[in-house]
Amino acid sequence: MDQLVTNKMRIKIYLVIFYSLSANFIFSQNKLDILNNQKNEILKKIDANNTQIDLINKSKKATINELILKLKSIELQNQLLLNIKNQMAEISKNLTETTLQVDSLSSIIDSRRSELVRIYKSYFKKLKRKNNLLILLLSSRNINQAYIRLKTFKSLVNYFNKQIYLLNENKRQLDKKRVNYVVFLKELKLKENEYQKIISNLNKERIALEEAKKELEKKKNELVNEITRQKKALALIDNQIKRIIEENARNLKTMNKENTKKYKKKTVSCWYLFF
Repeated sequence: MDQLVTNKMRIKIYLVIFYSLSANFIFSQNKLDILNNQKNEILKKIDANNTQIDLINKSKKATINELILKLKSIELQNQLLLNIKNQMAEISKNLTETTLQVDSLSSIIDSRRSELVRIYKSYFKKLKRKNNLLILLLSSRNINQAYIRLKTFKSLVNYFNKQIYLLNENKRQLDKKRVNYVVFLKELKLKENEYQKIISNLNKERIALEEAKKELEKKKNELVNEITRQKKALALIDNQIKRIIEENARNLKTMNKENTKKYKKKTVSCWYLFF
């Protein structure tokens, strides 16, 4: 009889152990489900972040390509601007030289005019007196000499007048060239301002693209760091899942052993009662 009671107590203990292990197993399964759900959520976030990184890489590539084109445009405009400045320097040099030539011609013309005036005064010094023609004739050895004097005077006057005319023509040509240089310089200055404005706008666009590139890189780094954190969290969850699975395996093994013991005890008890 005492043996029967002892067997019943053992069966109750086995049942308590069995139900305890079963409860732990069920709790572990629930926790496992929660961890798997968390794992799936993290995997979804990682996939979403990777998708965002792919989009950022495409956007960054497009931004870099646009930035390269912008830099090429700036380089081209700078070359055009440099060409304009070189032209302006050359025209300014020519304008200075032409102005000096005009000033020099003006001085020569004034000198020629002074020379002509001196000739007039020299030959017509006695015109203020009466009978100047008679005096001119009388001062000559003969009429031929008087004629030569008059002819020489006219030749000198014509020479100086022609010189003055040619010098004035040359001066007018140089003045015309100088005016053209001034007009051309004004046109080049307008082009220079235009190119400088274009370059300024291109530089603003370049700066905006560089800022956009930096912002994309910053966003990408944030996502990469976020993925790193998520992978660490994922590794922790995987470790927890692994421990739970191992614990469940041990519990199942223990439950199987307990069930086997309980079955044997029940069999012994039944045989005991039978006898």
